[in-house]
Amino acid sequence: MEKQSRLVTTVNGIFVVAKASTYFWWGLIKRGFVYAWYGALATYLALYASSKPYDVSLKEVDYHSETRKLSELFISSIMTFSFLLALVSWFCLLHSYSDQLLLGFLVGGLLWLAMLVWLPFFQKVASSSFRESLVASVRLLICRLNDVVVLLTLLVFLLFIALTQHLLVWFFLPGIYCLVFTKLDQLRKGEKDDNCS
Repeated sequence: MEKQSRLVTTVNGIFVVAKASTYFWWGLIKRGFVYAWYGALATYLALYASSKPYDVSLKEVDYHSETRKLSELFISSIMTFSFLLALVSWFCLLHSYSDQLLLGFLVGGLLWLAMLVWLPFFQKVASSSFRESLVASVRLLICRLNDVVVLLTLLVFLLFIALTQHLLVWFFLPGIYCLVFTKLDQLRKGEKDDNCS
């Protein structure tokens, strides 16, 4: 009986990872990609925040903003630019090497990774004031530096595999990243982030 419950738990876990990834990529496509990163990340984080993520529908967790805030559009456009810069530079590097392409890949990739790690923390403390949210998210990042290192290491590892080995990893990357972020968040639930020294 215990083995069956472990099997069910494993299957449910894989299903939720695939579901979160699907919601993320669908969110990017549905919102037009360029200004979609903020909403897509908020949607799949909301999926994991629900008590039973395997039962939740997209309609229940889909991120809706009454008015698209300038900060959301700005953040999403930076992520789009850095993602495309890294991806195009990478594909060009596969054909011929140049220092400019390598620089483009490194700058774009590092900026995209930094934004991808920072954005969920920003969304946790988001308020009507962008400046206050930015300051609060940076404080939260500093308080949870160990989590940031884990998330960054995971992303670099998954991106390395996605770029060099298996394209299928691109599909599952958002779900795995969100799962790890949520688990780290649950570990810190008992601690008060505001009282970090």
